[in-house]
Amino acid sequence: MPDRNIIIPIFIPHKGCPNDCYFCNQKKITGGDSDISSMDIINHIERYLKTVESYDNHIEIAFFGGSFTAIELSTQEKLLSIAYKYKCSKRINAIRISTRPDAISDAILDMLEDYGVDIVELGVQSMDDEVLSKINRGHTSEDVIRSSHLIKKRNMILGHQIMPGLYGSSTEKDIRTAVESVALLPDIARIYPTLIIKDTQFERLYEQNRYQPLKLDESVELVSQIYAIYDKERIKVIRVGLQPTSNMALGKDIIAGPFHPAYRQMIMTNIYVTSLIHGLKGKETNRLTIRSSEKNYNYIVGLNKKGLERLNKSLNIECLSYIKDNDTECIEVCTNHDKMCFSERDLMETFDLISKERGYVSKRDYY
Repeated sequence: MPDRNIIIPIFIPHKGCPNDCYFCNQKKITGGDSDISSMDIINHIERYLKTVESYDNHIEIAFFGGSFTAIELSTQEKLLSIAYKYKCSKRINAIRISTRPDAISDAILDMLEDYGVDIVELGVQSMDDEVLSKINRGHTSEDVIRSSHLIKKRNMILGHQIMPGLYGSSTEKDIRTAVESVALLPDIARIYPTLIIKDTQFERLYEQNRYQPLKLDESVELVSQIYAIYDKERIKVIRVGLQPTSNMALGKDIIAGPFHPAYRQMIMTNIYVTSLIHGLKGKETNRLTIRSSEKNYNYIVGLNKKGLERLNKSLNIECLSYIKDNDTECIEVCTNHDKMCFSERDLMETFDLISKERGYVSKRDYY
């Protein structure tokens, strides 16, 4: 298997998108606001390639921002032809695009295949038509279903991007979006809890007290549950939360909403610690030894040791020993009389079960 998956991102800010969705300001999200020439793209790719070894790395060129297959055909072909040359010369391994569900057709997919595109990510956002209408998305859930089926038929890798906490949505609708997305069998998913970005319609609604985004703790609980829904069906969640950039900072270009640079760690800590507490219920846990990889250790300990504090408090631990062992895949827990091993799969399935038993998070409408 490759050592690392390396993405060479090329941002096409707001190009091709026929709608001004209420949540969107692509210039702020991508950090770009101007056209880029073919030479700019080639120079950008070359700079990336100089920093990595192609041997034992999987390298992708990825076109993000805007709606790639809705831009002018000649521009699509110009951009893809550059990426395709790198793929044909084996300097990269794959080409990825991001687009709208209503900008996919058999003719478009024919063209994408001709230029060697491997991965198509759809901006699903929600599977609730009322929500899609309220945010001026310009497509329906039927477009998501249709385009997903077309992409799967081509044996391309299908990605879904969803946005919990949208204006007009609710906990129930967000959970249902995840369940309906999973039913379409995407290979990968991204979960972006809704943020209020400067110079968007959401900022105006927020200032008018007509829309309140999720609080950070609310979003962590909800997104943890959505993450587990995807994971238990073996759909890889490749990103959770918007990637921080030099532009993206709370109080600067992010007006409000559940933004945190360590957002994914917060999600994983919530899932791991909740499930471990459940798995150790009824055991003698005053003395505990945990052996795991460093990655799992970081998830259990959590940001500012919040996970560890919760574990200690819930299990009344008096003495906790931790052994870092990067050769072990599971989390091995020894109590006074028991020895247990929890895989990530076990923890995800346990968390999903707990969520269902609790009726997921408390119901809330995002208005």
